[in-house]
Amino acid sequence: MSRRFLGSIHLYPLLLAGCGSLGGNASAPDPEVGQDHAAIVGVGATNQSKRNYLGTYHPDSGLWTMFNNRPGTMDNNTPLTFYYGGGPTAKPLVGDWNGDGTETQGIWDSGYFLLSDTLGNSFNTIPVFQFGNVDDIPLAGDWDGDGTTTIGVYRPSTCTFFLRNSNTTGPVDIQTTLPSVAPPNATKCDPRYLPVTGDWTGAGFDGIGVFRPSIGFWWLGSNLGTLVGTFTFGAGDSNLPIVGDWDQDGVASVGVMSAVDGTFSLRNYSALHGTRDPGNPEMYQTNSAFAAGDLAIAGDWLPSQRPTYSTAPASLSSFFPIGVFYQQSSRFPTWSSRGINTVVMCPASGPLQEAGGIVDTDPGSKLSNWSTAAVTAGFKMIRPLPRDAGGNYQSTYDSSQGFLDSILAYEEVDEPEAWTGSDYSVSLSTLQTKYSQLNGVKPMQLNLTQNILGAGMTTTEYWGFGDACDGPGDDPASPYINCYGAPGVPGYATAYSDWISVDIYPVTEQGLNLDTIGYTMDKLRRWAPSKPMMAYVEASDIYADGHAPSGAQLNAEVWSAIVHGARGIIYFPPADCNHGDGCQIDDGVTADLDTAMKALNPLITSCASWLQTTVNPSSFGMSAWAPLDVGWRTDGTYNYFIVVNPTGTTQSNAIMYLRGFTPGHDVTRIGGESGTLTVFGSGYFIDTFQPYQTHIYRY
Repeated sequence: MSRRFLGSIHLYPLLLAGCGSLGGNASAPDPEVGQDHAAIVGVGATNQSKRNYLGTYHPDSGLWTMFNNRPGTMDNNTPLTFYYGGGPTAKPLVGDWNGDGTETQGIWDSGYFLLSDTLGNSFNTIPVFQFGNVDDIPLAGDWDGDGTTTIGVYRPSTCTFFLRNSNTTGPVDIQTTLPSVAPPNATKCDPRYLPVTGDWTGAGFDGIGVFRPSIGFWWLGSNLGTLVGTFTFGAGDSNLPIVGDWDQDGVASVGVMSAVDGTFSLRNYSALHGTRDPGNPEMYQTNSAFAAGDLAIAGDWLPSQRPTYSTAPASLSSFFPIGVFYQQSSRFPTWSSRGINTVVMCPASGPLQEAGGIVDTDPGSKLSNWSTAAVTAGFKMIRPLPRDAGGNYQSTYDSSQGFLDSILAYEEVDEPEAWTGSDYSVSLSTLQTKYSQLNGVKPMQLNLTQNILGAGMTTTEYWGFGDACDGPGDDPASPYINCYGAPGVPGYATAYSDWISVDIYPVTEQGLNLDTIGYTMDKLRRWAPSKPMMAYVEASDIYADGHAPSGAQLNAEVWSAIVHGARGIIYFPPADCNHGDGCQIDDGVTADLDTAMKALNPLITSCASWLQTTVNPSSFGMSAWAPLDVGWRTDGTYNYFIVVNPTGTTQSNAIMYLRGFTPGHDVTRIGGESGTLTVFGSGYFIDTFQPYQTHIYRY
């Protein structure tokens, strides 16, 4: 049975100061949310193949403003605007009222629902019906997982959710009173709670929750009241909650909109995804259309513009690059034994240098010998095209030398944005010139540094040069340079490259969680969604300080990158690198890492044909509880699921939820493992993950 898997939309109005109690509760209003805000929430359907867009609704005029850019990006953002509803008691809703995959508007007014299945200023096409009391707060969501958004209400006086599975007058189908929760100074039923709903687990139906603005407290649960998780995010008296699937993973995530300036602050990680950096947003979006009194809405009103991951280029259709960075040709036999198929960046003459992509200007000598050795070893190459004394590309060099078929892509310079003010600085204009000189001979790859973590870095933390990078969706108040660019202004991440990669080394450099690799891949995808992405992976004790990753951690990093859309991985094995003094050891791979690579790399190669298919196709999918990370592919015959445990803690009896599954079929472990796991009737199965372990399933 194929089902739609739905998330939610939330909206909150601003009432006139002195309006009194929240939703009819007899107690005095709390000063948070400006002391003049009462909560109204509308929940819309979010099919797994969708991504929620943001928008606003103005109560006085009934003006709907629906943005068409993906949250946190600078896509074309000419909004759709129309008038529907309006008035002091009218509250907006958005949902897929007829299950056709497109979300449209609706209005709740004094207990009556007016829903339209046509987007725009059309008449309501669903008969008007009544449900709930005038002091209730309207809700909408898919409570039973049938693919259609239906209505509900929240009663603040008792903290009770009343949900109905059809858009008609009738009895309550699900009634749940908020369980006892314990944020600071809270009671079981607190008038300061604002109701939220969403598919917190990706299980296919919406749950319930509450948010308290002043302390940023979230309680999320099933629609029967079973706890899913609690965390804090978005604290602020003037912040209003909003929920949606911002990253198209089939799971509802959280956010807030400022009632002061309309800025949206969003997280891709909800209770399901764990608590990495829980207090800080992962995406921002300013709101130039904001007007005082606006309500926040989110939904998929543009199904024709649903974004996808990049498509693997033809050169990678059945080839998954497993690269190694900056290795002398004398090391090629060793790397061949580790299952490497690509070498990246030819080392310069003289001391090994990590940055700059230095090559001899002489088209012979070192570059020619290195490339010949790569071809002999059966490797593909990603390296610069040689230049003449004037700095111009010699565009016919590789074809004349017989190397062209072994070139995957050219890379002009490693980490151009990290070297501002140094001898290795490369301006955007220089990159533009070099890119134009390539004239499509081969793709140009551009590698960015860990600086794309933005505000997570200091301006001198990496090599002592440059600035951290920000881009669309990052903090608009950040002091860091914009590596993306601005509308009409190119930046490092999007201009003058065809492929894009990033290096972030959680174990050796920052002590970050291993899922940071996936986070940076998500950020690259947000900045440049059409570009194939690759990920650098740490493979040594880079700073000779005893912090080399283990073989198990390397496995988790590689699979995390693949789960988040990497079309190739590149190992970074140099060691004893002393911040600007170069790396004294070109191959610092430990015995543990060597063993891990010799098992992992051949496995990836054997899976290349399905790894390079569509990333997370919408026709099916999987979700799992935190901290597990999940991705999926299909070769047309079988569906494949990759599930990674990025932590050093065993995850026992973890539940994986299938979407679009066929009853009566079980899942099989592959990738060097064996065993069949039972898929239970509602589409889930159970497995255990050792620290940093990855399971691959075929279904």
